[in-house]
Amino acid sequence: MGIILRSILGLALVLVVTARPGAAQPSPEQTQQEVAAHLAAGDAPAALAAIDNSGFSDLDKLFLTGQVLQAQGRHADAIVLYSKILEVRPDLVAFRQALIRSLIATGQWSAAVSQVDVLLQAEERRAERARLNALRARLDARRPGGLTFGVNLTPSTNVNRATSNEEAPSLGGLEGTIDETRDSGVGLTVNVGGFRRLFQGNGRTLEASVNLSYTGFSESAYNRQAVTAGLTYTVPTPEARWQTRATIAEYFYRDPEDQVRQYTLGQARRWVTGSGRLWDISGRVLRTDYRDASRAGTDSYGVDFGVLTRKTFGQDRWLTTTAGLGRT
Repeated sequence: MGIILRSILGLALVLVVTARPGAAQPSPEQTQQEVAAHLAAGDAPAALAAIDNSGFSDLDKLFLTGQVLQAQGRHADAIVLYSKILEVRPDLVAFRQALIRSLIATGQWSAAVSQVDVLLQAEERRAERARLNALRARLDARRPGGLTFGVNLTPSTNVNRATSNEEAPSLGGLEGTIDETRDSGVGLTVNVGGFRRLFQGNGRTLEASVNLSYTGFSESAYNRQAVTAGLTYTVPTPEARWQTRATIAEYFYRDPEDQVRQYTLGQARRWVTGSGRLWDISGRVLRTDYRDASRAGTDSYGVDFGVLTRKTFGQDRWLTTTAGLGRT
């Protein structure tokens, strides 16, 4: 990062904090033409000098300095500049739009989508929301497929699926009452997967995915592997994205008699807050079948509800927290 940019960032927070949020941001035509002429000639220092000597407000000067960086192809520096300003003034739409342009220029599609989602959350004009949704769809199209990797911490759960003391012995040969059966212990899940999107127009997508996972519990007898295949159909609206999800999963345990297949069908609503945090509220019905015919009597239906929140940290990195409630 050059000396000029470090100096700009050193002053940026002070300038933004002291600038008046409702102040007009004049754009003198003569200065704009002078800056454009210097950039066309490849003379960035002269362009910066013209900005500094102009009648622009402090925010305007920072914004145009970012545009000079973009014109030089220094998008990484522009991203740093715009991001620093937005940390203090997340309401500056023009800065966020400029940030999106630099993210697109550097191929950071996921990060650009996250910024578009922030604009969508704050935008009330229907025509502008339609434009942003169209931009989001084009950005999604840049990544029609990909790989995923995750690590999840699973709390301890009761491994006994019985609903009465009489049923307990039939489930894996458990002895005694439900109160005497052991929990699985805390688990750690590692999963890898892949997805492929098909674009239906108007921002609608159909996504097919496959995921492989391994969960190790502190009680190792309950360790399991899983293979999950799913389809997700997404319909964007001005306020959120609605998703219909269907999955089929196969769970493999140490004891073959415990092998389970599970089918789910659900609906979810996804939206992003002004801070860039993703929220997902979902509900689904599920069917669980034991693969061992002798345990067919313990097959079951259920319903569950879940809440997910995800905070993005840079491109393709995020921290996800989930909570759920289910009934079988």
